[in-house]
Amino acid sequence: KDFKMEENKGKDNYIDIALQNMKDHFATHVSKKLGYRRQQLKALAKGLREMEDEMLLALKMDLKRSNYLSKMIEYDHLKSDISHILSNLSTWAKDECVPTPMYMAPGCSKIHYEPLGVALIMAAWNYPLMGTIGVLANAIGAGNMAIIKPSEISKSSSKVVKKLIEKYLDQKAYKVVEGDAETSKELITKKFDLIVFTGSPEKGRIVASEAGKNLVP
Repeated sequence: KDFKMEENKGKDNYIDIALQNMKDHFATHVSKKLGYRRQQLKALAKGLREMEDEMLLALKMDLKRSNYLSKMIEYDHLKSDISHILSNLSTWAKDECVPTPMYMAPGCSKIHYEPLGVALIMAAWNYPLMGTIGVLANAIGAGNMAIIKPSEISKSSSKVVKKLIEKYLDQKAYKVVEGDAETSKELITKKFDLIVFTGSPEKGRIVASEAGKNLVP
């Protein structure tokens, strides 16, 4: 019991340190640069290509899916999503001019898009790649950094996602935290700037309740 308490305490400290380091890195504004976002997205796409066999094997081990089905409903979608983000990134990030009220003349009004900060991405077991890498690609495109928590049920997929991110992406900006339900409970108490959760309504209520205590959207 004491060992388990120490283990959980160590995990908690690791999460706190990782989150603070990521917030410090975000404060340098490196992820606001479109060049940085493109670089990370291209690295992610490269990792998908080079680790295709490992990913399909992981999905087969976790979900007993055929390679054909996994490519059709997850892997090919991921490649397409990243390509779509890269093609539209400049347009999406551009300032949007909007009408200025007459009483504000000669002012000029526009919508300027800013990244939120550090996101927590929590994925479900049944779509372990779309729920992690797919969401991460959108977070990168928007200029955010992220901590990713794959489902502990899809263990093989969790390991391959961790390997992908550690091998191809900026480790100061993107990390995978593996663990059981207790790890997830600990993560949702932290002061992230955004939580992206995929899962059941029951667990979603728990996430929303904890996020609300820190006013995290």
